[in-house]
Amino acid sequence: MVLTKWKSKRRKSVLPKRRKPTHLGKILSEEFLGPLGLTPKQFAEELGEGWNEKKVRDFIEEKIPFSETWAPLFAEHLGTTPEFWLNMQQNVHAWEAERRMHVKGVYKRTKKKETY
Repeated sequence: MVLTKWKSKRRKSVLPKRRKPTHLGKILSEEFLGPLGLTPKQFAEELGEGWNEKKVRDFIEEKIPFSETWAPLFAEHLGTTPEFWLNMQQNVHAWEAERRMHVKGVYKRTKKKETY
């Protein structure tokens, strides 16, 4: 048997390497509510007390941030896990922190040539 070297035909990603992670509101709207045929009002009613159409719409439109306390609720109603939502939010927090460090010049000040 002769093994040949396999060469990937995958194209390079067209997304910038350091783009901001997608907001969870957009993911909620495009990956869950739309395919499930739910409106923000219907989703708010499913979530129950403390939720209304305005709150869901504000989240989708990035007017309010994701709260970690929402993760179990979203997971239960959308068939995901709390970790799914928490990991995506962590990616957003990490990206924002890195951007703040770049703006403040922290990376420029701390980049020193290492010698051994």
